[in-house]
Amino acid sequence: MRPTVTVLIVLTLAACGVLAGDGIPSAPRLRVEIYAPDGHIQYRWDQQMLEADEGVQVRITLEGQPDRAAIINAGRVGGSLSGQMEASRGVTIGTPQGVLVGEHLTLNTTTGEFRLQQAQAAVDLTPDQPQSLLGYIFGEEIRSTQEVVYVLDGRITTSDRRNPEYTLEAKRIECYPRQRRFKITGAALRLHGVRLPLIPKFSFRIGKDGQKMSPLIPLPGYSSRDKLCLPYQFNFSSPEARLQNNVTVRLTQKRGIRLHSANTYTSANWAALGIVSQTEDAYSDRGAHLVLDRRPELRYTRFSSGANQDTGWAGSLTLANIVEELQTNSPDPAPTVREQSTSLSLRYDWHNDERRDKLGKWCSVAARQTFYSSGDNYQDIALTAGAGGQISSSLRGSLSLTHHILGGRTPFLHDEVGILTELQPACELWLSPNWSLRANASYDMAESDLRDYDLELRRRAHALTWGLKYRSFGNSLGIAIYVNGLTGDTAPYRQTHPLNELYEQTQQELAAPAHGQ
Repeated sequence: MRPTVTVLIVLTLAACGVLAGDGIPSAPRLRVEIYAPDGHIQYRWDQQMLEADEGVQVRITLEGQPDRAAIINAGRVGGSLSGQMEASRGVTIGTPQGVLVGEHLTLNTTTGEFRLQQAQAAVDLTPDQPQSLLGYIFGEEIRSTQEVVYVLDGRITTSDRRNPEYTLEAKRIECYPRQRRFKITGAALRLHGVRLPLIPKFSFRIGKDGQKMSPLIPLPGYSSRDKLCLPYQFNFSSPEARLQNNVTVRLTQKRGIRLHSANTYTSANWAALGIVSQTEDAYSDRGAHLVLDRRPELRYTRFSSGANQDTGWAGSLTLANIVEELQTNSPDPAPTVREQSTSLSLRYDWHNDERRDKLGKWCSVAARQTFYSSGDNYQDIALTAGAGGQISSSLRGSLSLTHHILGGRTPFLHDEVGILTELQPACELWLSPNWSLRANASYDMAESDLRDYDLELRRRAHALTWGLKYRSFGNSLGIAIYVNGLTGDTAPYRQTHPLNELYEQTQQELAAPAHGQ
């Protein structure tokens, strides 16, 4: 019978592996099982040290918290009852969230802090999706605190090729697993062998919110209003902070610099938003070109079941001080509107995730009452219903219908509902396994008028998808780059990196019962 040493300790384990967790107020039961198939296990009673070699496996579980489990495989392991542990010679750490490989590991089981040298890792970036997409991380060192996993002198990619299409290189990568955010310092993007320096610091989110993630590099575009333009998007907040500050700067050939700042504070069931903008671009429903200055606009929203709710109520209070200017080709300047407004709104969404993905059925009811400093008031009740699905193997489509019931009047063109009954068809046609065409439109049923449409031609190339986009409003043309499975509503691809096999193996080991049970 091959010997197994099992040590039971009552300790606090914050986390072990790729994801570090929150502190635990009480002390749940921690189980550490050390397994050596050839029996090379020694215990020094005087130092309370245990050593094992020749293919050692350490299994760590925390009672009632399966997401904090870990399995460590190494050629040599040493540890003490105080919670300090070292492992060397081909170290592999498997957790429910990912797998790490390195040469030397130091671990404190009481805090979950670890350091792994000459490390590489594979982390599941899409735990909320049926198909896993692993992010590959390589670094001189990967270490963690209770809240953050750090990668020093590292690089990250989702491409499994020997020469990846893209790699994000950085002096320092910080992963905040609970918030599912990354913060990058001293970064550059290597795209098909070309190194593109990035802004000194930025952060981004993965998962459901990551579908709207900002591009890593500014991509040029063209519109009739700006001619050539180059957008820069910055996030100055720490990824773990509830208050997020985002600033967009657009450098335009025709209209100079355009600024927009959005500050969002999010709690479990409510969110506060503050917007400050200078010469912000906007359009009315009737196609009029507008420029807005929000000085500022403040909004408080309360959710019935969380900020990312699929079904539920949301109520908002908005206070705004806005300057609106109508842009025309006429030599006579259009009047500028300056107003303060107070708006109350109540909205109910049913299957909001299906509306976003345009698959399934969805509906919503939204009511808004706005009061203006001029004495005007405006009411809008919007009823929306839609459905979408796979029409054929190469065609997906959706149709959404919105009808507005209006009352009163508004001094703002951007605030006015110009389409009483709006039909919004959308489709995606796959021309080949790698080429697709997307189209969205806005059709005014009452006026029998096509108000707006946009087209996007996409080319899927392994880990990335390239897009060429056109929108009729503003005659704008732009380029887009999506990370398949993470951004742009793209699907993951089948990865064949050796770390994928190791990840699957460690997941099976975690699911299997402990040795001797």
